[in-house]
Amino acid sequence: MNHRLVVTEKGQYLELVPGEAFISTAQDAVDLVGIAYGSDVDSLLIPTGCLSDDFVVLSTGFAGLVVQKLVQYRIRTAIVLEEKFFSERFQEYAREINQARALHICTNEAEAREWLSS
Repeated sequence: MNHRLVVTEKGQYLELVPGEAFISTAQDAVDLVGIAYGSDVDSLLIPTGCLSDDFVVLSTGFAGLVVQKLVQYRIRTAIVLEEKFFSERFQEYAREINQARALHICTNEAEAREWLSS
């Protein structure tokens, strides 16, 4: 899974490379945790295009699986998704997720970078 290390004044995080990193299975989520731990980084940015479309279809359970792995291993994560693909149920899910400090669903990369820097 291709990624790059981003270093800012407030710390560092891993950013997946769109088109070169794709999360579509539970094992991919586990691998992502391993990459973060191996890089000695506890924050992650998952940009648009790096997650299976199943992530926004709550009935698949894929979102819950990915979120559980990242939260369980304390990987602070910003996920960027296009809001036009959100169902009403997913919007509710995103609002609930965003109330916690462990994971944030954003609609653009600027918002994700700002959240990771806070």
